[in-house]
Amino acid sequence: MARQIRPGDCVIYHKQKLSAHPGPHAQDIRPAPNGDTYSYSVLKFYRVVAVQPDQTIVVCTRRGRRRTLAMADAAMRLAHWWERLLFASRFPPPAV
Repeated sequence: MARQIRPGDCVIYHKQKLSAHPGPHAQDIRPAPNGDTYSYSVLKFYRVVAVQPDQTIVVCTRRGRRRTLAMADAAMRLAHWWERLLFASRFPPPAV
């Protein structure tokens, strides 16, 4: 990442999923070889809560759950300014 991640930053995570019925936000949908399930990715919108000294970050989901992600994870990136505006309702509110 070009910029240092700080608490309060908005990040977007590409989560890989496997299911028989992809949801409405599914992207890059691919059927399994035998055709029973689909693999796809969904965008997850998180807010950084803390940056740990072991190169991990703690993020918060919209429902208040905490996740720990590696800072070098290729599936995670900082949200652009226009994504913060366009998807403002999908990011968790900033902590007070």
